[in-house]
Amino acid sequence: MSSELEVTQFTEFRIDGEEKIIGSTMPLYAAIAASPEYVIYYENKILSIYDQSQSCKKTISWSEKAGHIIDICWYNNKQFIILTKREFHLFDVDTEQIRMIHSLPKNDNDDSTYYRCTSHDECIMLCFSCPGTTIEEWTLTKCKKRWRSPKSCRQDEHICCLRLLSNILGLTIAKSTQEPRFELRQSETMSVLFSMQLTCQCYRFISMNDHNWLLVPYYYGRQVLLLINTSEKILKIIDIPLLIHTYDYNGNVNQMIWNVALMSGNNSYLIVRRDRSICFHNIK
Repeated sequence: MSSELEVTQFTEFRIDGEEKIIGSTMPLYAAIAASPEYVIYYENKILSIYDQSQSCKKTISWSEKAGHIIDICWYNNKQFIILTKREFHLFDVDTEQIRMIHSLPKNDNDDSTYYRCTSHDECIMLCFSCPGTTIEEWTLTKCKKRWRSPKSCRQDEHICCLRLLSNILGLTIAKSTQEPRFELRQSETMSVLFSMQLTCQCYRFISMNDHNWLLVPYYYGRQVLLLINTSEKILKIIDIPLLIHTYDYNGNVNQMIWNVALMSGNNSYLIVRRDRSICFHNIK
């Protein structure tokens, strides 16, 4: 994808005369990821796979024993990494096979559970949920490396989200007594390459290209995303079109934005996940 990609305008994508909006039955779930072909998301023990080329959706029951899915990332081809609090799995869209890669020992402290996942090529990176967040680097067969506090973050901080782009690791980091921040690091050394203070928590974000990162601000009342351009060192507010159909509850049409994903195939789409809807937007 070109670094000249314009992301300041979003237009609702239409298919067969209707807005391309997938209704979601349960609020408060955020896990979603996209490849050039598929969008995968989770809600209440159901894993849904939307095939862009066929404009169809299939669902798979998710084992209650595995726990709720808290994050998903595209691994390669038709495979995705699926993360629960205590396990991470490899999911193959074609075979619908779900293979557990690793499970945390049962005697581990519940405060130290998995929280976010990301991957690039054969590299998988995970972070945990506790303060002084630990980061791990994995392949499909073993843990290669582990960074603990203070290399990962300070002991009184926690990592809200992490995303890989080649050998660059993006992070949002929070601390109760200070404003959160967004950082770019060299993934092999954790050396900080870029840092910017934020005025609100951002628990989810994605990379758009080499220089642009799109963050989901955690608050109600505004249908916006935050675009950080690391080459120009600026932050822009991106307005997202309001919902046309009422995939809502309690009369709230303009639901909170929980997460975003990027489908970067022949046509690029920004996928926006709200409380009860998943919307496709053209990127111009």
